[in-house]
Amino acid sequence: MIRGIYTAAASMLCEVIRQDMVADNLANVDTPGFKRVQGIFKELPTMEIRKINDGQLYPPRPFVRYPKIGKLGTGVILDESFTDFSIGKFEHTENPLDCALENPSAFFLAETPQGTRFTRDGIFSLDQDGFLKNMNGDYVLAETEPPETEQKVLIGEDGKEKQKFQRVQVGLQDRMVIDTEGRIVVNGIADLKLLRGSPSDRKAFRKVIQTHDSLLDRAINSVGTSRR
Repeated sequence: MIRGIYTAAASMLCEVIRQDMVADNLANVDTPGFKRVQGIFKELPTMEIRKINDGQLYPPRPFVRYPKIGKLGTGVILDESFTDFSIGKFEHTENPLDCALENPSAFFLAETPQGTRFTRDGIFSLDQDGFLKNMNGDYVLAETEPPETEQKVLIGEDGKEKQKFQRVQVGLQDRMVIDTEGRIVVNGIADLKLLRGSPSDRKAFRKVIQTHDSLLDRAINSVGTSRR
């Protein structure tokens, strides 16, 4: 009876975890760049049940004192949670600064108070000082166009930048658009290009919950190597 209670409790705990994942995914269905989380559950080892209190040998096999009478499952456990990086639905906006990535392995780079972060959120705007920022108020990073170096690694395994990134700033009277190749065109001249990177190991990514104006937004933080 006690074993059965443990088995039922393990299953209920896993169902609570699964329900929390579904609730978080639904709560962020309209969050730009959000990627849903899914879980992989595995069955715990099955136990054999034997008859042990007969007080005599079990015929017709006299050498089997404790015969097997069945099996008992011991429940399930969360084996792994992972982020589904499949592409979501694209929506056309009237903002010439809004961007979307068709490559499911690519990310924009943003400068945050915690360091350089990766994000799929492409809703950009200019602040009062002319800096290009995302919805969290983080600086969107870019590189010169054409690039000054052929270095492919953006961020090393130690988390340090391998190249020189720069913020995007324009004058308040300048006209700025972003073309389909990610080039930042200011008054008809493209001197910068949005930085886009892909991780060498997406399992090293961890989600970072950031609060901004009482809204929960999502960014992706990498502790692994990033490549173009």
